[in-house]
Formats: sequence, C-alpha cells, structure tokens
Amino acid sequence: MKLIFQFFLPILIGNLFQQLYSFVDSMVVGKGIGDVALAAVGNTSSVHFLILGFAMGLTGGLGIDTFYFAQKAGNVIYVERFPEYCTAAQHNFKVLNTSNIHIIHSDACDIIQTLQADTFYLDPARRGNGNKRLFALTDCEPDILQLKPLLLERARRVIVKISPMADPEETLRLLPETREIHILAVRNECKELLFILEGTTPSVQPVKIYAVNLGGTTAEPPFIFTPDEEKEAPLQVCQTLQNYLYEPHAALLKSGAFKLIATRLNLFKLHRHSHLYTSESLCQDFPGRIFTIEETYEFSGKLLKQLYRQIPKANLTTRNFPLTVAELRKRSNIKEGGDIYLFATTLYSGQRVLIRTHKTH
Repeated sequence: MKLIFQFFLPILIGNLFQQLYSFVDSMVVGKGIGDVALAAVGNTSSVHFLILGFAMGLTGGLGIDTFYFAQKAGNVIYVERFPEYCTAAQHNFKVLNTSNIHIIHSDACDIIQTLQADTFYLDPARRGNGNKRLFALTDCEPDILQLKPLLLERARRVIVKISPMADPEETLRLLPETREIHILAVRNECKELLFILEGTTPSVQPVKIYAVNLGGTTAEPPFIFTPDEEKEAPLQVCQTLQNYLYEPHAALLKSGAFKLIATRLNLFKLHRHSHLYTSESLCQDFPGRIFTIEETYEFSGKLLKQLYRQIPKANLTTRNFPLTVAELRKRSNIKEGGDIYLFATTLYSGQRVLIRTHKTH
C-alpha cells in the first residue's frame, strides 16, 4: 500500500495544476521487442485498469503501459508533452526500480522524424473541448492518420490504443495496414481496442481479431478469427429453446463474431440479431456466461403485471427487444438482484419472450 501511494503522490499533486483531461502521447521504443509486447499489455491490462479506476480523472501520463513494456523490451522511450507528467513518470519509474526507460519531454509530432524504433505505441487523447469524449479515430489527438506514414517508415510495428466505443470495422478501413486487432475486456466490460500495424501498404493477409476477457476467476483463452471467417460462416438458428443459454462476453460482442461462435461451438442463435445462443448439451468452453434455462414466458403487458408475484427480484438483460431494462423494471416492479436471471429477447420466429434462467456452475 505504501508503494502505491508513493506511485501516485506526485500525480495527485500535479493534477491540482492540470485540470484538463490527460493527453497521453506515449511512444514505446523496444529494442528487440517482438510479439511479446502485445502480450505484455494483455497480461497486465487488469492491473492497468484497476489503477486507472483508483485515480480516474486525477491522473495524466501514469506511464503504466510504458512500465510493462519495459519488462519485455531492452530499451524504452516514453514521450510526453506535459512537464508535470514527465516529472511524475520519472518518480514512478524510480520507485518501481525501472532503469531502462528514457523520458523525453516533447510533443511526439515534433520529434517523430528523429526517432527510429522496432515498435511505436500511441495512446491518443480521447477528450476534446469542454472535456467532451471523443470516439472516432479522426477526432483524437494526435492525428494518427497524418502521422501514420512516417510512423510506419520509422518502425517495424505501430500499436495504437483506440477507444472501446470506436467501430472496429470503420477503424480498420482507416488503418488498412492493420495486421491484428486485440479487443480487451475486463470482467465483461470492454476497455480497449489495440490495432497493430505493420508495413506501409495494406495487408494482403487476413487480419486476425483477438477477443479477450480478463479478470475472471479462471483464465479464458482468446477467441481468434478473421473477418472473412465470420462473413462466410452459416447462420445457425434454433426453432425452439434448448437446455442452456449463452451470453458472449463484452469483447466477443464487440468483435462481431456472431455467426462464427455458433458454428465453432455447435450452438444455435436465438435470432439473427439477438446474439444469444442455446444448446442441448453443455458447452463448458463458451467464452462468456452460461445459464440453465428454467422456463420461457411469452411476453405481454399482462405477463409483466403478474410476473412480480412469482419473481419479485431478478437480474434483467435485454437483447434485440423493444423495451429497455429500466422500462421493464418500471412496468413489472421486479427489483434488481437475486439468483434468477431474466433475458428479454426475440426468437427466430419473431416471438418476444422472457427467459428465466440461473447461472450454470
């Protein structure tokens, strides 16, 4: 605990003088760094987000990504335009006993032509005027599209961290040099999109997409696929619900592998747009939450008024349904919590239903 406070003390002080949202313009330069660079980010992302959650809105360039890159790379350069953050980072790296990080106080746009590296890593600012959140790549600072040609000329690889609200398909169109996309969720909440670019021309090989959910009680392997695999996968839908219900984790939902997950794991979608799945036999390796179906109710206003007597408390989820969770709670008076999980969704036939389930252990 003492180490944590030592880590954050200068950042907290610096934030008193810097109230604008942080702009982290970090470029990590790793001598001899390879694919393990992304693995370092993936394996430590849960720690990254835990710390950010503790100091969100109070901190600027923490240098956490830089620190973990330094565990794998021979030499790392951290570039930051705000002097307070450079001072804080210098203190942090000293406390963490990291000696292979060199800090440069400068704007990346001003010095990029002087740098040569195996890997550049950029985390563009996601706030604009008035602290407004930015999601589109073209709205963030620095302008990745403007810098991209020079970055790819001066490094084997460029890793760009993108907002979890960004559209992966649209971002891929803007970054055709992308070789891999890593979609990271932590405890079923999508946190980051990492685009790995190589070369100065569009990739001729299929882009690999990795959907990863971190922070669970057991390690989940990533779901790996290409956009063409998803496009060519047949649509497997069920006419009737079976014994188990499956809800993909947030990273998988973000990735868009809606048909492929069914064909690979021999599952059936409830509806083309519902993104819930069912099966007769238990699929223990499903990347997400698994529920045992207890009962299915045909949805109606009358049902909502009566259901409260049978189910006074439940965890509600909607998928491809005209009402929101808040609207369902208001109309049914069902409270949040308990061991019952209710899914409001639409079946392949177009019928709207409520599915009563409990978690499968």
